[in-house]
Amino acid sequence: MSTDPLLPSMSAPALLRDRIEIRQADEADNEGLLTLTRMTPMAGAISLRIDREPDFFALLRLRGRSKVFVATRGRQVIGCISVALRTAYVSGVPETIAYIGDMKVHPSFSGSPVAVRLIKALETDMRLVGIDVGFCVAADGNHRVMPLLAGRAGMPRWVPLGRFLVNGLVPSPFKSYSKRYFIDAAQAADMPAIAMLLDRLHRSRQFAPQLQEDEIAQILSASLEEPFPRTFVARQGQRVVATLTLCDTGRVKRNVLLNAPASLKGALALLRIAAAPFPGFHVPRMGQALRLLSARYAACEDGHQAALEALLALARAEAFRYRFTFLILGFHERDPLRSLVRRIPRFTFSSLALATSLGDPGGLEKRVEGIPFEDYALV
Repeated sequence: MSTDPLLPSMSAPALLRDRIEIRQADEADNEGLLTLTRMTPMAGAISLRIDREPDFFALLRLRGRSKVFVATRGRQVIGCISVALRTAYVSGVPETIAYIGDMKVHPSFSGSPVAVRLIKALETDMRLVGIDVGFCVAADGNHRVMPLLAGRAGMPRWVPLGRFLVNGLVPSPFKSYSKRYFIDAAQAADMPAIAMLLDRLHRSRQFAPQLQEDEIAQILSASLEEPFPRTFVARQGQRVVATLTLCDTGRVKRNVLLNAPASLKGALALLRIAAAPFPGFHVPRMGQALRLLSARYAACEDGHQAALEALLALARAEAFRYRFTFLILGFHERDPLRSLVRRIPRFTFSSLALATSLGDPGGLEKRVEGIPFEDYALV
């Protein structure tokens, strides 16, 4: 029997006999999508709910050309899945790929065909627009979604590509200074150098976006009245050798910590004690929204990883200054840049990377060998 006040009291078979429609969502579905999101937190070793008020579609617009498919029963949204199309590098070659997310099904319809029908609708749409490669991430420990990605019931088979380790870096009240590099805010004249650094890194990663100069220019021209987004560079002499952008996505999503292993709860309790002398430092409790500052567009020249470390030190100080809970920076487990965070106090959230090919599923694994990339500001 359903305990949801939005659903009439009836048996599960009766619920499933009612007509369920799969269609593309529009703005009129916003409230229904927000309600569904509140009811379907991310299950895993660390349980999170990502609130999207007041506009479910706002985050999708940042991801790229996006659309959402919904399953509806009458006027109620009971399931959804989203896709964002973006030009990304696959084995060093730019290609339009599909980033797939927001797979949610109302608890009353768990185990029903709703999820399969949503995935089928998405697959049909990808084929119609000529998209071959799809990419997604799933919370490590989310046992509900994994069977859907195993290629059963005629659905595409997803290839596991290892884990992303998403680091919640503890902000620092202390500013550090580099003797080797000059750190300052990026200027418009730095745009070509920043674009070159990012493109060089992204070409070496699987599914990293191909950034256009106008995208970078838009970030650099952000209003100075708002602290973020803000791009910083490290210079050696007059040359830009590293770059990092700080971004606050709190206006489009808020991560609420619902549950965590006992070890993490204990670590947070100790951190609250250690943070007592710093009234501006906010340590979360279960059920509270985290204030997250995201590190994006991080890149450096070969031999200048120390410059990126200096930029990270500045980013931690900025996170503390503006009272963020954590500075978020995610790397794939095989990414050598993971060494950037090895000496920084942090909490780590693990997610799984997966990819599929509609045209050549058998050859996908060899085609996408290498180091996957994901921008966790937009997940």
